[in-house]
Amino acid sequence: MAPKILIATPAYGDMVHRGYHESVAGMVSAFARAAPGIVFEQKVVNIPVLSMARNILASLVLDDPSYTHLLFVDADMAFSPSLVAKMLQSGRPFVACVYPEKQTHWKELGETLADPDVPTMQARLIASSYVCAEAVMEKVFEDGRHLIEVVGGMVQFGLVGTGVMLVSREALLALRDSLPKLWVEEPAEEVRERGLAAGGLLRCFDTFVNEDGYLVGEDIAFCHRWRQIGGEIWAVVDEAIVHQGVARYQGHALIALKSDPALRVRGVQKRSRGRDDPWYLRALKA
Repeated sequence: MAPKILIATPAYGDMVHRGYHESVAGMVSAFARAAPGIVFEQKVVNIPVLSMARNILASLVLDDPSYTHLLFVDADMAFSPSLVAKMLQSGRPFVACVYPEKQTHWKELGETLADPDVPTMQARLIASSYVCAEAVMEKVFEDGRHLIEVVGGMVQFGLVGTGVMLVSREALLALRDSLPKLWVEEPAEEVRERGLAAGGLLRCFDTFVNEDGYLVGEDIAFCHRWRQIGGEIWAVVDEAIVHQGVARYQGHALIALKSDPALRVRGVQKRSRGRDDPWYLRALKA
């Protein structure tokens, strides 16, 4: 079955950034040239409650068995088509990416720029902080060294943000079947009016308050539920990502990871079946 992917975007106020528009248009165009059998559809929702927006978008994929994947692309993200090509080609049910937070650490940036051997752009990437970077899965040795294994440009994480996130329909079905309390067979009329015309509602992005009294956001809540049913979370780290706000916050997680002297990043040349498919290679070059 050829992939059919719903590009899903919560856009409060019906606004998206230019980088988002250019990235989505470029991605669809690249895949049309390299892999015309892959079908993309898009849904942008203007819902003030982010968890409800994501729940509705996920439920749209559940309600239509012709979909194979849900691709969340937030309205403030910019990326290359190769990012999504890698996600798809991995065959993993849940793949995200590691992108920079919307802030500049001026002190760290200045200290990094003081090294004459570090180019300006590399310094910016190193000095950036990254969403959920502390949740990376790593091995810690007695001498304090850390080891992270990179498999096909991806690293395993405990938590990730939803900036650009690919989830298979099978993963959503697994959540529905394993956590039946999240499933609403007949949603409220308000849910219908906001875009879910038919089918049930999967509340997989509902926020919750943890045991410490902290409100867990919808992205982290989804990760907790996925891991609760035994799922793994992988994220692409070798792609440049832009997180747009009052400025363009550029990031490249692998460059930042390799800059840590206490950390050893080891690449693993492990290719999933079909990695050399012509459509994939062309998509990466597009």
